[in-house]
This record gives sequence, C-alpha cells and structure tokens, in this order.
Amino acid sequence: MKRVILSLGPLFLLCGVAFGQFEAADVHISPPNTTESGGFLPNGSMEFRGTTLLKLIGVAYSVRADRIAGGPSWLDTDRFDIVAKAASPASEIAMRNMLKTLLAERFGLSIHEEESQCRSSPWCW
Repeated sequence: MKRVILSLGPLFLLCGVAFGQFEAADVHISPPNTTESGGFLPNGSMEFRGTTLLKLIGVAYSVRADRIAGGPSWLDTDRFDIVAKAASPASEIAMRNMLKTLLAERFGLSIHEEESQCRSSPWCW
C-alpha cells in the first residue's frame, strides 16, 4: 500500500494566475462556510471549492487521507478553492500530475512516497 509523507514550505502568494502547465490557475482561501465540491472536468479543467489541502493531496496522489503523514496542523481544517484550465484538453492522469505541480509551486509541498512493508498482515491497510 502506498503511503505519502509530506512537508510544506512557507506558503506562497495564493492569489493570481499561474502559468506553466496551465493556461490559467487560481488558488485562494475559501470564503467561510463554502461547501466542499469539485473535481476534474472533461475539458481539461479542474475546479475544487472548499477543499482541504489533505483532500487535494489525496486526489493528486491517488491515496486515502489516512495514508498521508506529516504536514502542519491546519492540513485538514483550512479550505481552499482551486480553479485551473489546461492549455489543451488533458486526461485525468495528466490533470493529477498538473495538480501535483500546482500544489508544489503554491504550497511548497514536498512529497516522499513509500510502499508499506506489511502487505501480508491483516493489521495493515
């Protein structure tokens, strides 16, 4: 089972447009009481509203939240809105990779992936 260990650098400016893999991307803190929603759209866009960084990391790396270790105390409490549009239509795998890059750029996210050593044990997930 894959486990993700992370660290976050200092937060970068969360507003504005990011270029590179995206035609445009906006990341900002969600307004209070924003309902969590969103995902990848078929036209090469992604939109997440009111989503924790823990959930975004889980989506980007295809891991459950309980398999993510490390990070600051606000990882599962502070909520963010991300709206991004790829320069051209992209597959979901490509969009996940772009989300990984966006999280690294905007949050200083650093990831270490490891495989569990307890595959045969009924006590490991």
